[in-house]
Amino acid sequence: MKKLPIALIILIFMLSLFGCTGNGEKTKSQIPTNQAWAILKSNYDSLLETKKAKDDKKISKFHWNFLTDGIVKSSERIAQSLEGNDSNEAKILRDAAQKIIDLTNMYSEEINKGIEAKGDSTLKKSIEKDLSQVEVMIKNNKK
Repeated sequence: MKKLPIALIILIFMLSLFGCTGNGEKTKSQIPTNQAWAILKSNYDSLLETKKAKDDKKISKFHWNFLTDGIVKSSERIAQSLEGNDSNEAKILRDAAQKIIDLTNMYSEEINKGIEAKGDSTLKKSIEKDLSQVEVMIKNNKK
């Protein structure tokens, strides 16, 4: 029960960090891969906690859509901010961001349209592998 409010606070922080206003053109800013990793890890954890809350009927469909929209937009912004970075970490993180978006959309179709989320366990394992691989790379770079 305490994890959901923490996830919401993290999500609100991420939305405010990256802005969620209008369609105005913004300059692409690059962020370090360690920050991108932390945000994507948080997005992934928030997605899993939100899905569990929805499955346990603790949140409504409206809240699901609101929260997952933030996860998708945050993940998209991370992927965009890493576009100019050709490092291995950035490539893996861009891929992980897309997988988080795909998993979110898969779950949203299940919740909103009743379409079963097939292959979600494979996608989850792939995301976890990508994030742990980048975590190791970041730790090795600090040494």
